[in-house]
Amino acid sequence: MANPFNHVMALTWRAISQEMVDVVGVDHVSIGTDQSATPGLLPAYDDFTRVIEAMLSGGFTPAEVAKIAGGNYMRIFAATAG
Repeated sequence: MANPFNHVMALTWRAISQEMVDVVGVDHVSIGTDQSATPGLLPAYDDFTRVIEAMLSGGFTPAEVAKIAGGNYMRIFAATAG
C-alpha cells in the first residue's frame, strides 16, 4: 500500500502547530509521535521529517521547531521525572 501522507498533510500539521503557538506560545506546544500504540495521523515515523521540513519552510525558526519536535517534551519530562 502506498504511503497516504503527502505534502498537503504536512502543511496541515504546520498550520495546526502555528495556530497552537499563536494561542499558547511555542514553549507549550509539542508534537507526539506515539502512533505505535494508537494509529495517529502519521502513517510512518519517517513522515515526521516532512512535518519538520514544512514547519521550517513555513516560517518557524530552527529553535522553535526544536522545541515543538521534542524539546518541550524533554523539558517537562526532566522537570517532573527528575
